[in-house]
Amino acid sequence: MNGIRRLVLQNVRPRTLCAHYSARAAPQRPKQTRLSAQSNLGPSAMSAHQVFAPLTKGCPVFKISQPITVLREPQQFYKQLIHGIKHAQRHICLSSLYIGSEETELVAELKNALARNTKLQVRVLLDCLRGTRTDSAGMSSAALLAPLVQQFGEERVQVFMYHTPALSGLSKQAWPQRYNETFGLQHIKAYIFDDDVIISGANLSRDYFTNRQDRYMRISDPQFSDYFVRLVSTIGQFSFRVLNGDQATGYKLEMADGVADPTRDPREFVREANELMVQFLHRAEIEHAVEAGSISEHDTLAIPTVQMRQLGITQDESHMR
Repeated sequence: MNGIRRLVLQNVRPRTLCAHYSARAAPQRPKQTRLSAQSNLGPSAMSAHQVFAPLTKGCPVFKISQPITVLREPQQFYKQLIHGIKHAQRHICLSSLYIGSEETELVAELKNALARNTKLQVRVLLDCLRGTRTDSAGMSSAALLAPLVQQFGEERVQVFMYHTPALSGLSKQAWPQRYNETFGLQHIKAYIFDDDVIISGANLSRDYFTNRQDRYMRISDPQFSDYFVRLVSTIGQFSFRVLNGDQATGYKLEMADGVADPTRDPREFVREANELMVQFLHRAEIEHAVEAGSISEHDTLAIPTVQMRQLGITQDESHMR
């Protein structure tokens, strides 16, 4: 599975040790940092600062100055999404497993926002296998979004579909839609509106907006937001692009020129995608490095880790050791 597997939020106060977040499930704490929240951290005990300082190595670190908002209900999550779309001035970036084929209201809000503000840019990253799966009416996430690309152009609307390299050739033709997802998925759930980022485990579909409870946190920070926008853009470089075209499906998929097709040449695809991701992560680590000695006991840190094992990217595993 590919995605932001863990976001470590560290508020380094004597009794507030660490809050872990995962887009799929809450990971176990590393053994070396297993301290009880009820522990009495006296002068002789190891401080939270000392415990979590090693997590700042090898990953970008963001000092968050604004309060982090925890959303409580699916309906609140949906309202925040709509609010973000309506008020974004520069960019909207949505990364999810899929967008429900029934979410015409959400797409209509995107269309209205693009029409109101000619400077607004929209990027959407979905999983290709799930994003092209059709419902009983033949509709899919790709078909739902393709008209936005046609109306506003790729200069303003980019829809990316990441395709796993583990499913190619005859295997891709043999496995039915509902089962081919077992080979690997794009699983990042991050929704960015200018400087605001909503990190969640929820997809963009009706059940997640009404009665399917998940986790949602809103973080306001321009550098943190920019990291996710650039992450999505980097993955987009080795993903299929959704274009308006085929009359039967309502869209067509194209890879960028010079990028290997994961369904035809998975080995070359993995090599190229790994190179792009390593460059991005290395640059992010350098740009957002934090010296351990510069962390105060009152800082809140956000440390995103990326797990894309099929591409040789295993930051989450490294942090869990």
